[in-house]
Amino acid sequence: MAISEVQNVAPKDSEVDTEETTEEKKVDVNELAAQLEQIKKAQSGSDIAYQKAAKLAEDLRAENDRLKKAGMDAEERAAFEREQADKALTEREAAVNKATLRLSLIEGLGAAEMGTEWGDYVPGANEEEILQNIGKLKELINIEVGRRVNETLLSNKRPMSGETPAGQAAVDTKGKSFQEIEKLVREGKL
Repeated sequence: MAISEVQNVAPKDSEVDTEETTEEKKVDVNELAAQLEQIKKAQSGSDIAYQKAAKLAEDLRAENDRLKKAGMDAEERAAFEREQADKALTEREAAVNKATLRLSLIEGLGAAEMGTEWGDYVPGANEEEILQNIGKLKELINIEVGRRVNETLLSNKRPMSGETPAGQAAVDTKGKSFQEIEKLVREGKL
């Protein structure tokens, strides 16, 4: 049913109280839709402005380089072009090195049978450091897991209903209403 059709329907006696609420919701929905459209237009406008500014900056850099070259003799121009080429080469080498290190990190994590999400916690400036740090991280994780497993296995306390083997509540029931707790029990979470 379309919104315009809903507005043309005469309310029944029992619906008189809810008519104001329904109209308010329609206004809110329409306002929200209008705000969403404004946000999309603003985002689109900012994207376009950013692209124009980036292109203008690139054009200005190119013009600046052209003007620098125009005022130089052949030897200075050759040195300037060599400097620009070296700068570009250095940037490409840095990107390749970064990609290579990332690949080494992923391969090292795979060899250690760890997920790639651990990559954020493994520092290193070269492949050797990365592999050493992966080994240290895996060792620390194994020690901590072993400690917790032993602690749980050697514990004399038996878990009560709704607790983990370590004796902690599986679900925090503080501040929950009786209905919420009852729902958790029905779902088997307590």
